[in-house]
Amino acid sequence: MEEKQAIKFGHKLKMLRKKQFLSQEDLAELSKLDRKYISNLERDASSPTLDKLYKLAAAFSITFFGTESGN
Repeated sequence: MEEKQAIKFGHKLKMLRKKQFLSQEDLAELSKLDRKYISNLERDASSPTLDKLYKLAAAFSITFFGTESGN
């Protein structure tokens, strides 16, 4: 049986960013993170902390655990 390769976080982040027509600079500004950090995430050179995941989610207006972004 063939194993499916998991899609890495960085690939998902880049796909979501491009789907929203955002540059890395745009996403960095929206998430209040450094553009180089965004680049490292997309290349899977860094792993995000929970705090940084919340910032990224807020930039995309994605919520966790039934909470709304911006509250």
